[in-house]
Amino acid sequence: MIIRLLALSILLIIYSGQNGFCDFWNNRNQLIGDRAAMMGGAYTALSEDGSGVFYNPAGIAFIQSTSLSLSVNMYSYQNWSRRDSGQPPNITNQIKKFNVIPTTVSLTFNLGGGFALGFSLLEIDKVKFSSIGYYSDSTTSASLNLDLDTESWLFGPTLAYQITKSFSIGVSIFFHYFQGSVAAFYEETKSGSSYIFAQQQNQITSLGLTPIFGLRWNIFNKFKIGVMYGMETIFIEGNNSSAYKFVHNGFGLDSRNTAEVKGDVRLPHRLAVGLAFEKSKKITIALDFIYYFYMKYNAPYDIFRATDPNAYHEERSHIDLSFGMEIYLSDVFALRWGAFTNTSGASEYSQSERVNSYGGTIGLGYITPIMTSGIGFIIQYGKSSINESKPNQLPKFSQILAEWKRLSIGIIMGGSIKF
Repeated sequence: MIIRLLALSILLIIYSGQNGFCDFWNNRNQLIGDRAAMMGGAYTALSEDGSGVFYNPAGIAFIQSTSLSLSVNMYSYQNWSRRDSGQPPNITNQIKKFNVIPTTVSLTFNLGGGFALGFSLLEIDKVKFSSIGYYSDSTTSASLNLDLDTESWLFGPTLAYQITKSFSIGVSIFFHYFQGSVAAFYEETKSGSSYIFAQQQNQITSLGLTPIFGLRWNIFNKFKIGVMYGMETIFIEGNNSSAYKFVHNGFGLDSRNTAEVKGDVRLPHRLAVGLAFEKSKKITIALDFIYYFYMKYNAPYDIFRATDPNAYHEERSHIDLSFGMEIYLSDVFALRWGAFTNTSGASEYSQSERVNSYGGTIGLGYITPIMTSGIGFIIQYGKSSINESKPNQLPKFSQILAEWKRLSIGIIMGGSIKF
């Protein structure tokens, strides 16, 4: 009886600590910029507008005048679901909502002598949802409430230099700011008077430094090559307030835990290589390869394991791809479309949260000598499989398997104006 009771306690602690927000492990939930996003994020070899400060800071060296870029990614509809398997009883949480609008603002200056300077504020991710999952049979009823509200920003300067007419270098020194709150409440009632509930809350802020370096070559005026390297976030400061409570009335168990430690949320090292063919006023074809490096660091009371003072955050290495095209329909209108992957960095420990998403984009651009603008649509879909989830680092009795399905449909709009 004692062993079974201990197993149940650990099971519910891990259950509450691994509520599973699959979005957290994916690095491309929002594509930055309007033209770049409508071309599926294949922009490392292009990057000649304000969004270049993120994709490849060397690209802004080719902007011929001062310009202001603004874009909004109105991911207007999200439909997520999470289904648990095993004990506690199977519960499905369904999330359907209209999300907020992530925004990109970038101001770039041509300083002359081959130098360009930029200042940017980029909202690279934002998720907010609440859901209630419920299970009931003749002897047991259970519910799971999930609430998540997170946002991630990059802000800072960019400096680029055009060494020759065809080759440039650049660096962005971004501050990475993350804030988020997570709340989960699980309650189970069995026949008679026995009940169980587990409650978790986290509030996290984190500030770090994320430099991005870039190189770009123009070859024969039509072919372009870009290389970008983004460093893992260097932690500066942050706060993580965690609270957990577990009660089992049937056996008189009652455990509580509160803690306040540093909040540390990082972006991984990443390396992007882009190839593009661009024939002025005719056609542009672009392809990107992005490699995310393995990452692991200490994260007491991590957002997924709020009860563990020895927790660490771990992400596996993985690869994303982007492909984009732009075809001019006239002197001022261009059709843009693209495809991209948004793979998950969830490690073996969090394998049940691993959702590899695949997306497509299509839009129309309007281009004049002083202004470019565009509007388009983006869709992403991905799911995980319970059968493929094997969190083998957990004891057998505490394996929590979950299946995620995730659909996002939205509108992209924005543009740049030159002064």
